[in-house]
Amino acid sequence: MTDEAARKSLNALRSHSRRGTLSALAAAVMADVDPLWALSSSERLWAESLAALDLFLTREGHSRIDEHHREGPVDLGRWAWACRRDRNAGRMPAERVAALERRPLWRWSNFDDSFTTGLQAFDRFAAAHGHGNVPEQWSDGDFPLGKWVGWQRAAHAEDRLSAERQTELDRRRHWVWSEAVDG
Repeated sequence: MTDEAARKSLNALRSHSRRGTLSALAAAVMADVDPLWALSSSERLWAESLAALDLFLTREGHSRIDEHHREGPVDLGRWAWACRRDRNAGRMPAERVAALERRPLWRWSNFDDSFTTGLQAFDRFAAAHGHGNVPEQWSDGDFPLGKWVGWQRAAHAEDRLSAERQTELDRRRHWVWSEAVDG
């Protein structure tokens, strides 16, 4: 059977399934072969991408997915970017928004996730060093903590830092808004 013939046969089975005219035995056989067989191509892509996201979140512990990242055959970086874009534009169906929000590590903005990561990295630095004057080139693993601290200070100085984020930083005993001596 050619690929084209197989695709036509599968589409015919899907059509019978949607109309309720596929026998229970045929549906069970197809489900054994491929649990996602009855899904449309867009539903299948969603299910496969969501499964790839779960693998990434479990392995990496965050949702800062590089735009070009692939998780197996899934172009996860572009998919995550498209999800964020569609949700922000109000084009994502509510059940898909809910499916992503059920994942505790999912963030709608990489910037929000980076802020939380930055707070955690800053807390580790301050606990280890007893001050909050992080050198500009300092990294916490692969997180550029020194640059992150500089970005927060610059945003604060330019009145671009939200009150919520300013409060989060002010709560930290060793946080300083300039590179001056830690008080």
